[in-house]
Amino acid sequence: AFADLPQQQNYNPNEQYQSLVIEDVGGIDGIKRVLFAYGASSHWSVHLLLMDAVRYLLSSVPRKEPLKALEFDIGYNRWVHVDIDDIFVANPDSQLYPSDVKALLAVQREWRKMIPGFTFSLGFSGGHYGHGSAIGRRGDAELLSHARYFKWFCHTWSHSQPHLLSESDLLDQLMKNKKFATVHNLPIQEGYAVAPHHSGVYPVLPSLFKAWKEVWRINVTTTEGYPRLFPAWNRRGFAYDGIQVIPRQTCGVYTQTLRLKDYSGGPHRLQEMALGGEVFQTLLYTPVSFFMTHFGNYGQDRLATYVLSGAFRFLLAWTHLQLRTGSPEFLTQQHLAFHRRTEAPTSASAGLPLMSNPCADRRHAEIWPPSNPCDPDLLPSAIIGGPQKTGTTALLTFMAAHPNLVANRIRSQGTFEEPQFFSNNHIYAKGVAWYFDQFPRTPEELARLNKSFGERQLIRFEKSATYFDSFLAPDRVLALLSSRAKLIFLLKDPLQRAYSWYQHQRSHREEAALHFTFAEVLRASGPEQAASLVRQQRLASGGDAGTNNSSSALAARLLALNRRCLQPGTYAPFIDQWLLRFPPHQV
Repeated sequence: AFADLPQQQNYNPNEQYQSLVIEDVGGIDGIKRVLFAYGASSHWSVHLLLMDAVRYLLSSVPRKEPLKALEFDIGYNRWVHVDIDDIFVANPDSQLYPSDVKALLAVQREWRKMIPGFTFSLGFSGGHYGHGSAIGRRGDAELLSHARYFKWFCHTWSHSQPHLLSESDLLDQLMKNKKFATVHNLPIQEGYAVAPHHSGVYPVLPSLFKAWKEVWRINVTTTEGYPRLFPAWNRRGFAYDGIQVIPRQTCGVYTQTLRLKDYSGGPHRLQEMALGGEVFQTLLYTPVSFFMTHFGNYGQDRLATYVLSGAFRFLLAWTHLQLRTGSPEFLTQQHLAFHRRTEAPTSASAGLPLMSNPCADRRHAEIWPPSNPCDPDLLPSAIIGGPQKTGTTALLTFMAAHPNLVANRIRSQGTFEEPQFFSNNHIYAKGVAWYFDQFPRTPEELARLNKSFGERQLIRFEKSATYFDSFLAPDRVLALLSSRAKLIFLLKDPLQRAYSWYQHQRSHREEAALHFTFAEVLRASGPEQAASLVRQQRLASGGDAGTNNSSSALAARLLALNRRCLQPGTYAPFIDQWLLRFPPHQV
């Protein structure tokens, strides 16, 4: 197993060799450590030793202590799902022959010995059925004659990419594919779909998620592109519009990877990926793996079979891990068990992805609707981020008067003059295209605003006073605007700011502000104090002091008012969260 390690070659018993791994039992400082003499890239066995070291160290942690470190113990089960994309979508070189279909069934039976209950998941585009060569058409027919042995999921009818389709055309594509499935009695993988080229998943195309739910009742999909394709270990999932997106894994074979002799890096490279390399490491470190393969990868030299079979056997031979499978919905729950705080709809961010500028990444730009803007110059170069009641609206007015400064559009959408894109989950879910649309960009719009353009560069900016004290906004601003935007925060005496907010709420007829003085609001620092103040107020007004729904509701509003008065004025922790992500000269 260690034949490839440098010190194991030309072994000389008279020489001294460095240990690969040693344990520091913590005799001096009481902290146990496992020290590695080599990086994980030195040999595949180091990855196994690393996993064992983590489990060993965690085993000494008292289980009564709710340490976050325990989340690193991902157990002995590895959940596996294998998609075959682009069914029926093939040129003559990548079509499956009848013999390939029989081989696919044989592979499925063989893999079930390693992964109990395993079944291939086939993504189909019905519009391409029967359109290839004569032998390819026979292969298509052979596959449909054995359709009951597989699970099937929807691509689009003609394999069109959703970002290039209108909403009506997209619905038509999905409905035609559904009719094809009904006519041919395909066993559909309930609630699961994958878009061709992952178009519309990330960057998010809201119309795709809407159409999926309407036609197929989809609740799970996958993508390899969030936040980016590489590095593979950094792929993440997210939730959007009721659909959970799970990270998809690659296995070194792609649409045009058909013959071993043509493989980039040669046969040795592909073998290396399975036997200790990237695919093996994906299985080792990832509790749930949705693997992407393609129709043509199971014809010609059947490279998908080669690499995945090798990886599965290698993992089972060298570890005590067990390979398992299940429905996409079940595997989603297994995945969320490790990522619930960041990817689930119940998390603070509602599981929404961090949205970046699609044009900053070539792969994202390729699946971004051509009609949608993504020129970074159309995004703000400055943000007035709050907090509320510190003069941010006045500053917006003064800056907007400058001929070269262009403020965000003011819409009657319930947030007054503020987009509130980065702090409001509901608004953030509208996507990057919506945010681009908040800033005037056509010559006609700019002329109406008396803004100069041409030789003098226009600087766009926005004002949303809710950003300062939002724990979601810093990461979201960083993801989309990175280092281009100056962040402007206005600070004033926290007590003056709190009183100003109280008066603001009175002017908007907020019930708690109308019933209680500012001093009483400040005293409502917790649920008990708020409830007590409500009882006192009811008694003083001659009402019933008993607890009822209206009293509870008023106490809740009073407590919320207290927090909105005081929380944004605790400046230090909010300044810290911005400075953790942005250099001081940018704030």
